[in-house]
This record gives sequence, structure tokens and C-alpha cells, in this order.
Amino acid sequence: MNTTEQIEKEIKELYLEVDGLLKELMGEVDAVIFSTKYNKWYSRSLPAVRQLAPDRVEDFEKCFRGAEKEQSISTYFASALTDNTVARNLLQKRAAGLLSIQHGIIASLESRLSSALTDIRSVLQADLFDSELDAAKNLLSNGHLRAAGSLAGVVLEGHLKNLCIKYQVQLPKPNPALSDYYQELYKSKIIDNTQRTRLQYLGTIRNLCSHKKDREPTEQEVSDLIAETHKTTKLLT
Repeated sequence: MNTTEQIEKEIKELYLEVDGLLKELMGEVDAVIFSTKYNKWYSRSLPAVRQLAPDRVEDFEKCFRGAEKEQSISTYFASALTDNTVARNLLQKRAAGLLSIQHGIIASLESRLSSALTDIRSVLQADLFDSELDAAKNLLSNGHLRAAGSLAGVVLEGHLKNLCIKYQVQLPKPNPALSDYYQELYKSKIIDNTQRTRLQYLGTIRNLCSHKKDREPTEQEVSDLIAETHKTTKLLT
């Protein structure tokens, strides 16, 4: 199990635990036993909320500790030591409402994790593309036109593939070509006709570089392919 899978597993466990705690708190409950289970859960959950939902940390903590003159889950624990049944029952209902807020915050962490991982992957992918395009420029400057164009073509195809994944664009075959990516992106209205035409032109240059054709690619064509691929990775997201 990799790190991402482990984090996802832990978030699901936190959610299942708070789900059980909430159901328990809505019925007959031994406050002392409940307090022990809740505090263990809260101690494990708070770091996860701080990392994935920093904008909800204050709300999450306030449910437990309360603010000045406000009731909290901690107030309910203290009431369990008293003999005032009416007050204890009212506080239990209040605690259940506050735990529902924490329940909702934990429920949101899975989608936030997915969003965070997507952002991280995008940054890493962008850095990789930039490095490969720098390598393509170096190849071009040393006269290796085909190699430079082929490398830039790989970057372009990789970026279009990522766009299809991001926008859940269905592809017509298991091993799509560059043209399949931009055609399906066009059909799905992710790109317009002008963009598709430009990508078609870049695809033609890429094919000149990657496959033996009737003529060699020109330096200007390969330079265009590298420059336009760089622009595409930055503007078409």
C-alpha cells in the first residue's frame, strides 16, 4: 500500500468512527466511555483537518472546546458527572449537533485529498514537461531536429492525454494517437476549432519528426512545435 492509499484508508477510518460516535450519541450512552472514544478520535482527526481543511480547523476545534459562554462537546462530558438529568439530556442533544458538524468536516476530507493530489500531480507533471521541452530545445540547438521534434511531440501528447483524463473525455480506442486526443477534446467542447486546427498542424510536424517521410522537418517547424507545445501546456489546462 502506497502513501496515498494509506492516507485514504485513514480518512475512511476516521469517517466510520465519527459516524459510529454520532449514532451512539443520539441514543442511550455512557458518557464516560464515550468520552474516552471521542477524545481518541478527536486527537487523530485534528491533524488531518489541519492538513486538508485548514479553513475548517477553527470550526472543528470550537465544536470540542466551545467559545466563551458557548456550550460544547466538552461541556457535555462535564455534565455527565452531575445528577441533573434534564440538563444532561439537553447538553447531549447539543453535543450531537456539534458532532454532526465535525462529521461533515471529516466527510469532506476525502474530496479535498483528491483535489490536493490532483494539484500536486499537475505541478509535478508541469515541471517534467518543462524539463523535457528544455531538453528538446537543446537538441534543436545542436542540430538534432528529429529527436527534438519527437520529444516535444511526446510532451504534447502527454498533456492532451492529461486533459482527457481531467475532463473525463472518452477515447475511441485503447491506444489513441495524438489526433484522437485533440479530436475528442474538440467533440467534448474542451477546445475550439482554432485550437484543434493548430494542434493538427503540430501533429503534422511531430509525424515528420517521428516517422520517415518524403522530406525532413525544417528547423523552423521544430522550433514552432516546441514553442507551441510549451504554450499549450501553460494555457490549455
